[in-house]
Amino acid sequence: GRWAVPTQGKAHRCTWAVAARGTAHRCTKSRTMGLHGVRPKPEPEPEPEKEEEEEVTMKVHSNVAKAEADKAALGSTTVFVANLSFSVDDDAIKAAFKDCGEITTVKWLSDKETGRFKGCGFLEFESVEAANAAIAKNGEDLMERPMKVTTAETKPARAPAAGFGDRPQEAGEPNLEVYVGNLSYSIDDDSIKVALKDCGTITNIRWITDRDSGEFKGAGFIQFSSLEESAKVIAMHGQDCMGRPLKTSYAKGRPDKPAGAGGKKFENKLSEKPEGCTKIFCGNLPYDIDDDKMKAFFKDCGDVTAIRWLTDKVTGDFKGVGFVDFGNGASVDLAVKKAGEQCSGRPIRIDYAN
Repeated sequence: GRWAVPTQGKAHRCTWAVAARGTAHRCTKSRTMGLHGVRPKPEPEPEPEKEEEEEVTMKVHSNVAKAEADKAALGSTTVFVANLSFSVDDDAIKAAFKDCGEITTVKWLSDKETGRFKGCGFLEFESVEAANAAIAKNGEDLMERPMKVTTAETKPARAPAAGFGDRPQEAGEPNLEVYVGNLSYSIDDDSIKVALKDCGTITNIRWITDRDSGEFKGAGFIQFSSLEESAKVIAMHGQDCMGRPLKTSYAKGRPDKPAGAGGKKFENKLSEKPEGCTKIFCGNLPYDIDDDKMKAFFKDCGDVTAIRWLTDKVTGDFKGVGFVDFGNGASVDLAVKKAGEQCSGRPIRIDYAN
């Protein structure tokens, strides 16, 4: 009879079985001893199941995301310490954490108005491992108080918006004082001076802090000795400073005008003096006013015991007004008589304050 190999490679009357791939072979039972058998088309390799691939991909992305989150959570070298004794100082805090690692910076938080220590602060360590070791000390006693030690919560650096370095907004009117923003949380007087050393001589630095917590807001005001110097800082807008692009603009202050400018006659009306008044309100102040200049202005009235400047709650910009406390009524009586006198090119407004 006829000998043939089925296309699916099934067994036949030949004593040799057809190979799994259906390859032709020489059959000893064939009358002609010839080749028979055909090679069927190989079946395609099975494709990996898509669900399995997606599951593996999801696991990989999940693990990467988790690793990045863990890195971010453990990536801070700064810790917040609270519930501290009011007599604690740099040496005492460094001794308390000496077994954790080297502390590179200590920042104590104080009341904005009174300057009194709030019993808390920020410690920056040389490494993440040292900071984590410090956090492990949460609850330990220091000077008979259980410390609160946590990771410092800071706002992440934001990528600059399109055109950030090309000055999307106006720089403002030229001023000796400039606003610098988007600063690193670890910035301080020394590091900002180094960053702006090529601009000129810095005469004053004012950091902007939260009114309630005292936490640094990543911005401040830097005053220079000339307009040429402050203009150099404005030109640095968008340049890198400690890993962040600087945001710079001239500080917003009303331009100094001589008395009587614009045809208006200066008037200063005093309110009724409160009983036991030791404090005065001062307005129409120049933007570059500071404690030393104010004390010099009132030096003939008596000793100034306290000064409080008013700033915008949101921007931190100086409002051109403040309160001066003399501690006694006699000095107040002399001070109010100076109303209308020039204070750094402006006629000062004065009134009694509670």
